[in-house]
Amino acid sequence: MNHHLRTRLWVTIVTLISLASLFIPLAQAKSREKDKKEQQLRAAGIYLISHLPLPEMTVSNIAAASDPNRQLLQLTDATHKTLTVVDVTKPAQPKLLEHYQLPVELALASLQVRIGDVALFGASEGNSSADTNPQSIALVSLADPSHPKTVQKFDRVTAVWSDRGRELIYLANADGLWILEVYSAADKRAEEQFDEMLRGSRSGG
Repeated sequence: MNHHLRTRLWVTIVTLISLASLFIPLAQAKSREKDKKEQQLRAAGIYLISHLPLPEMTVSNIAAASDPNRQLLQLTDATHKTLTVVDVTKPAQPKLLEHYQLPVELALASLQVRIGDVALFGASEGNSSADTNPQSIALVSLADPSHPKTVQKFDRVTAVWSDRGRELIYLANADGLWILEVYSAADKRAEEQFDEMLRGSRSGG
């Protein structure tokens, strides 16, 4: 009796595993199809893709940091004389890497090169003030020209930097670092052409 029950149990388990192996690829295919439809619906514009809180920081400058393996940002806080390094290799998932206290004379300096525990900083010569001049920046939808709509507002922005190569815009205010992606009409056409090329190669194969 136990033998028959054990056999029946194993048959049930094998059947369930077989069914799962059939449904998982189907679910993955549906997920890919959903992502593809969402991309097709996406219009050209500027999109907020991530936010990294930076408590007790007043970012006065944003710049790229040199690293051959990763995309890094350096955030200078002239008020508190600190330098913070953020990994933005994946813009949608920024990571806080390092935080340094700077010598007084390097309050407005930017990190040029770092090898091991030694770093080279560069600072512009002149009477540069450490005070920031906050501004208000708004992300506005002009889909309806007669009724523009504010999608997102960033108050008291103290630093802005644009990475034209990656089509990203970085903003910093009291709430932290904000990353926006520029999605142009040219990007949309390139994606459509790539999709057409993929479809052609599949049908040809």
